[in-house]
Amino acid sequence: MTSLFDALSRTNDRLPSPNFLPEDFLELLKSPDFDTKLTTLIRAATVAKREEDWFHKFQKKGELFKCIDKIITDDRWELQHQCIKFLVEAMPTFGSATEYCMCFVMPNLIPKLVSNKVTVRKITHQAIATFLRLKPEALQSFLKMLTNFMPNCNSKLELITELHHILIPELVKSNWQCLVENFTTKSNIQGCEEQAGVLMKKLHYFIGNESWQKILINLSPEKLEVLERITENVQVEQTDAKAGNGVLRASAKPQSGGERRLRFGIVPSLVCALISEDDANQRIAGLEKMKQVVDQITGEEIARLVPHLHSYLLMLSNVLEDLNFKVVVLALDIVRATAHHLKGHMEAHIQQFVNLVAKHFGNQKSVIKQIIMMTFMELFQNINPKTVGGCLRVFLENKNSRVREEVINIYTASLMTISPSKFNLPPLVNILVPMFHDAKKRVRLAAFEQLSVVAYLLNGKTEIIMKAVRDFEQDQKIRGLVEAVTARIRRQVLPRIRYDGLIEYSTPPMMDSFDLAESEMNLPSNADLSWIVSNGGVEPDPFERTMSPISLAGNLASIRRNRMLQEKEKPAIGVVSSLNAQQPAQQPVQQPVQQVVPQQQRVQNGIEKNKEVTENHRSLEVNQKMMMTRMKSDDSFVRRQGSG
Repeated sequence: MTSLFDALSRTNDRLPSPNFLPEDFLELLKSPDFDTKLTTLIRAATVAKREEDWFHKFQKKGELFKCIDKIITDDRWELQHQCIKFLVEAMPTFGSATEYCMCFVMPNLIPKLVSNKVTVRKITHQAIATFLRLKPEALQSFLKMLTNFMPNCNSKLELITELHHILIPELVKSNWQCLVENFTTKSNIQGCEEQAGVLMKKLHYFIGNESWQKILINLSPEKLEVLERITENVQVEQTDAKAGNGVLRASAKPQSGGERRLRFGIVPSLVCALISEDDANQRIAGLEKMKQVVDQITGEEIARLVPHLHSYLLMLSNVLEDLNFKVVVLALDIVRATAHHLKGHMEAHIQQFVNLVAKHFGNQKSVIKQIIMMTFMELFQNINPKTVGGCLRVFLENKNSRVREEVINIYTASLMTISPSKFNLPPLVNILVPMFHDAKKRVRLAAFEQLSVVAYLLNGKTEIIMKAVRDFEQDQKIRGLVEAVTARIRRQVLPRIRYDGLIEYSTPPMMDSFDLAESEMNLPSNADLSWIVSNGGVEPDPFERTMSPISLAGNLASIRRNRMLQEKEKPAIGVVSSLNAQQPAQQPVQQPVQQVVPQQQRVQNGIEKNKEVTENHRSLEVNQKMMMTRMKSDDSFVRRQGSG
């Protein structure tokens, strides 16, 4: 097992978690599949944020930015948003190539300032402001590309509004001549003279009177006249203009008294008001602002948040009840960011935190599964793994098999990511062994995958596992589990952590026969696969809710029908045998004549009994149909709740 578990080698150039981009990263970005592109961009943003030297090690930089430039022009706003977010996270790692890389995508990035999606507009001006903050000398290049875009812009009002965000302190001493000339051209500001005047007035106060006069000297008389006309009635407070209207957190402090009030010590009350709105768009806007607050949280703000952590988590728990997918993703991302920044402060509220995230255990959306996995990896790294594992233990008994499978995979990922010395493996084995006998095949498969990891960590000391398996087998009175566990340990294959942070099984989940012939499945070396498929030959209890309501109703109906038929057959057989026993061997000739009447009575009684059985059978069918109808309605209700 030399190369099967590289995550545990702990070398300096290879971290256990998936912190490097996969080899086929560019191919994944070029994939026509929406989910593949989206999940790749999400994972890339995480890698770029954690690994400062990833860009230096990445070989195909030019091809990467060609892919990014193409994705920015994609029609689907989710891809646009995630791609630009990747740029924001990765930009500090570009080093000396920042200006070249960003100017390459800037012609397609500037039009996103007037996107019809608020989230895309906000992340775009954030990306541009980050770029100009890192490279103030690139302002002229940006302004020239902006000048080229202005004549073709159909939403100049929105564009001017977004440009307020680039008035950041790093650019106070820069040359704004190109912008002033652009906004004093009549064709460029037709229909939006008032908004252009406000921007020019703010720019005047932003750069100071001396720099402003230098710009005016170089303007033509026509442009001076236009500038005077659009700014003559505009009044702007100098403090507001100096503040830069807030791309940077330090220069974006709210001004009104209502905005200065903070909830939980860090979140503006107006943001909380937006989050509490019923309208999904307002709630999304509030969550995005809250995400920025949490991402940029300081040590002083953490100290203010910790006393309010219970109510803070309670608020997020209420938000996670929302049915809107975008709201849920943003809320879970805030939860993950909270775990990342607060680190050990979460331990006092770990049970509340786990219950909050557990609301979406079993969700089959890949983005949600990835965020949940990243959140728990943060917890396992920053808090005692035994504490986190203990809080997860209860969810292995959940009725939903998808929840049980996801919790097992979280345990597996943590074992592959965290140092084994931080875990107490014997109790973990005792938790794992009952999952081998779970009613669902996918849960058994996930348990056997975790078994491979635990066996590897025990470094050959598998007697702990085998003793627990033998005790469980004897207690449950089942056979074959010891052989199945032995076969899996001898197989010497391990799952791996994919690029998106989720677990990839070493055994493909083909639940019928694992693509093996029946003769091969019966081999001792495949006892583990046979157990996963058949659960040791134990049929699931039809009265236990481990299947859909309709399937459950069908099983119950067939079982009851068979029982009633057996009960009806037993009395009939008893009557016939008793009659044969009472009939004499030799009878007088007159005897059959005397027995004609009783024989007719028996025939009549048999007909009546057949009628009764037929009526009972019909009433049984009616009851079954009524039960099926009720179960179908229950099933549809459950499905609606599950989809919500």
